[in-house]
Amino acid sequence: RAPWARLGYFLAHLAVLVLAIGGVLTGFMGFRGVLHLPDGEGLNAVWVPQTDGGYARALPFMIENNGFTLTTFPDGTPSSFT
Repeated sequence: RAPWARLGYFLAHLAVLVLAIGGVLTGFMGFRGVLHLPDGEGLNAVWVPQTDGGYARALPFMIENNGFTLTTFPDGTPSSFT
């Protein structure tokens, strides 16, 4: 076998470990929030729901909605959105 074949094996397994560690860190340090963003508006906070109601959490950036179009099939399921 070529000497670089072992390097590919090592890098592939290292990548899987990095993804797994990232998932664990996100689970412990991340959060889930709700954001209702009408067309043409921007927000820099999300609502974090909890059993006692929840709270607004500020974000270090602004999220803007410059337009949203949803196309559906006749049964109402989304076919595309832009």
